Amino acid sequence: MSSSSSAAPQRADVHAGPHFNAWAVLIALVVLTAVSWLSEVVNVGPPLGTVLIYGVAIAKALCVLGFFMHLKYEKGWKWVLIVPPLVMAILLVFALVPDIVFHTH
Repeated sequence: MSSSSSAAPQRADVHAGPHFNAWAVLIALVVLTAVSWLSEVVNVGPPLGTVLIYGVAIAKALCVLGFFMHLKYEKGWKWVLIVPPLVMAILLVFALVPDIVFHTH
């Protein structure tokens, strides 16, 4: 037995992967938050303001999901996990609309 080499082989960093600029994502999240806040300060109005705030919320969620949860770098299998619950949620909303619209007391 020779003691000149170590028993464990050298390996690459386990957590090595695609790198992204976290500062750019942070700045994007701050700007998107400022846009939604300014839409309330300026009082954009119910239809446009609601669409703007929900659009900003979706954009922020996609930034967090894509970069911080690393879904941007995953293979196509992620759609198997994302699409069925999304379709079910949309169908649930449309299934409940008649109950909400035609509700009588």
